[in-house]
Amino acid sequence: MKKVECSKITVLDPSDTQHVVGGMSISDAANTAIGGDKGCGSGARDARDGNMGTHMNHSGGCGSEAGKNRGGGGRGGSSRVICTHFYRKGMLDAEVWRADLQYTQNHLSETTVRGYHYWAIPYVELMRKSPLAEKIMYPIAKYRAIELAYQMKIVEKGSLRGKAVRLVVEPACFLIGCVCKQKDWQALWQK
Repeated sequence: MKKVECSKITVLDPSDTQHVVGGMSISDAANTAIGGDKGCGSGARDARDGNMGTHMNHSGGCGSEAGKNRGGGGRGGSSRVICTHFYRKGMLDAEVWRADLQYTQNHLSETTVRGYHYWAIPYVELMRKSPLAEKIMYPIAKYRAIELAYQMKIVEKGSLRGKAVRLVVEPACFLIGCVCKQKDWQALWQK
């Protein structure tokens, strides 16, 4: 896959048709308007079914190999590990989950995502062992995801609670991301 360095973000050439998601080109994989056989629509089914080859990242859309090859999600890896946990359990709607992924790709900085991964990856591991931890996190993740789906024009009504969560959590993740290294979020789905 061709890479072009632009400042701090790696940009992939969309004309390169190497495997991205099930053999699709980058442009097909990034096309979230198609909810069927291509793009994040198919990735949503894959994640729900436990096939986590699909993820969002700043460097190549859904499931690009670039994010995988950078050691632990790389500079731009931005999988939404908590929302994906709830989506896979059937607790989060597919369209809301996809909107969360797309919002992350389009609007959150690499630093913010890195800070999110720093605490969210261990928290997903905790939720797998503790129903109480899951019960605490579910409303936080759900309302934030609904607000992001509203921002992405997927749902008609936003969430005031989701706005409040974003107001607190996103700046905190940015600050954490300024001082930590990227964690390997893909290890969560390989277990």
